Amino acid sequence: MGKRWLVAAAVSAVAGLGAAMPLAPVGAQVAPTLEVSPLRVDPEETVTLTVRDCPADPEVQVGESDFIRVLGPGTGLAPGATAGTWTGSAPAGLTDWTVWGSCGDVDLERVLVDIDNPLMAFVPIGVFGPSPESPSTVYGSDCPDGTTATVTFAVEGGVPADDGSFEMSGAAVRAPIDGFGDWQAAVPALPAGASLRVSASCGEVTYAPLSWEPVAAPTSTTTTVPAGPTVSGPPPAVARPGRPSFTG
Repeated sequence: MGKRWLVAAAVSAVAGLGAAMPLAPVGAQVAPTLEVSPLRVDPEETVTLTVRDCPADPEVQVGESDFIRVLGPGTGLAPGATAGTWTGSAPAGLTDWTVWGSCGDVDLERVLVDIDNPLMAFVPIGVFGPSPESPSTVYGSDCPDGTTATVTFAVEGGVPADDGSFEMSGAAVRAPIDGFGDWQAAVPALPAGASLRVSASCGEVTYAPLSWEPVAAPTSTTTTVPAGPTVSGPPPAVARPGRPSFTG
């Protein structure tokens, strides 16, 4: 009897375990996902975008620099071979992408695409706008993996401070790169009126040099108003002698 009681207890324990761990119902909705491939490309290389497990038409947006490209039904996404799958492609641009979208009221997780196009500027790469009046940082992108950027600042002209705090021309600094190969370096304080030229390299990459010139202060000008024409008055009256004339 003792053995039978142990067997019955074991069966009850298994049954209770199954009741405590219910299985997911068949046909439950799977969360839609966004896939982008490849995640590291050269400019103009084709990037494939795929939305899975989306029963409705999804919308995918590609953000690059100062514009957003919208991909939806009829504009780049088409039904795939599997139900609920949508796919499309687009050529890579010049700067990194941020890809996001939605499936109905469900937001898709953002995906970053690294566009390998080494660029250098006085503003963050991908932000197109005027250079600052006095640059404080130089930014670079897409160094090869495992390298470090070497940045050289060449200064011409200007009036150094009296305390000699600025004594560098042609000085080089080293800037580490992040996981995307991007880097940044602080621009040294410049003497008043000095111009700046920046060159940089990392591994086999050599960036196009940057130049910066101080903005000239506006000069005051004197406006000369031309004199108008000289107007002379009538000549003075002259007394003329006269005598009566007679006719006869």
